[in-house]
Amino acid sequence: MSSKRALRATMTTLVRALTPEQREASSARTRETLLAHPNLRARGLVLLYLADDREPSVDALVGELLERGQRIALPRMDWDARMIVPVEIATPALVTEVRRHGIREPIEGPVAGFDEIGCVVVPGVAFDARGGRLGRGAGFYDRFLARLSPSARTIGVGFACQGVERVPTEEHDRMLDEVLLDGRSIIR
Repeated sequence: MSSKRALRATMTTLVRALTPEQREASSARTRETLLAHPNLRARGLVLLYLADDREPSVDALVGELLERGQRIALPRMDWDARMIVPVEIATPALVTEVRRHGIREPIEGPVAGFDEIGCVVVPGVAFDARGGRLGRGAGFYDRFLARLSPSARTIGVGFACQGVERVPTEEHDRMLDEVLLDGRSIIR
């Protein structure tokens, strides 16, 4: 078993052991930190994600950020190309669908240009203080992040139990600019 596969299995067990109350408390701290984060306030289009039960929920940020005039996009998956397509959202009244793997995706909205994205909030399976991130293994975010402007900022978010000493990385893995676990930064 590869070190990445073993780490994914360990992290899945740890996250599943969290109670609903622990997940919500961590999610609330993460949302509060992100709402005040300068990279979300000072950047153009912000790409968020729609959480499942393995990730801190940042869903409520869509409405809150739209209310303050922030441009928001959400990922829609191009399953054949294994790419994230950034779909701009104009209203917090989201209409979503689940096509594969339990991932909620926006049904409609204009596709945003990669050069418009100033900040990406990235979920993951495990994170380290260097900005290392372990995803679910399909490479969607790695390919997406590689296409962004070098000036775009990336913020990984996870539960406290998802922090590890060192995430195994490969040449194609992009390091994150910041990691928030339980709403607190663990980077440098």
